[in-house]
Amino acid sequence: AGTQSLRGVAATLSMESDLAIDGESQFIGAELVSGNYAGVFGVRPSLGRWLVDDREPVAVISDAIWERYFNRRPDVLGRVIQSGTDSYTIVGVAPREFTGVRAPLRTDLWVPIETRFRLGSEAEERRLARMLMFFGHLRPDATARQATAELNALDIQMRGSSGSEPKAS
Repeated sequence: AGTQSLRGVAATLSMESDLAIDGESQFIGAELVSGNYAGVFGVRPSLGRWLVDDREPVAVISDAIWERYFNRRPDVLGRVIQSGTDSYTIVGVAPREFTGVRAPLRTDLWVPIETRFRLGSEAEERRLARMLMFFGHLRPDATARQATAELNALDIQMRGSSGSEPKAS
């Protein structure tokens, strides 16, 4: 809402997390994302759907996880997995070529940001805002300079004018 030069802005927080499936657990790359993440990146699932709500307890898994744990079976949709202390229902599988924002590292799990972070205090919200990364799609008639100025202004606003240096470039 705070930009004229971008047609969409998505938020993501990259992290490592455990993933438990049928009693087997491993450490993976995960992203906590806003509901519009796939739309901003222009990525379509190879199976199922992407996340649409920041609070819905659902997950999109990577093609690699789909192959390793589910033998690429289409009945993966609806299965429940565990990440951290939270349970998620699988609603989609990312296309093989999409590995998230952690490149060259691979993301294996995408979950809605608000399912993992249940913020209580203003201090917690500010801490989370400092860790988020934002990505956007430039409108055809806009310049990167315009987008940078708008994003820097939003960064300062989100950080509560804490005096930290803006990160957009």
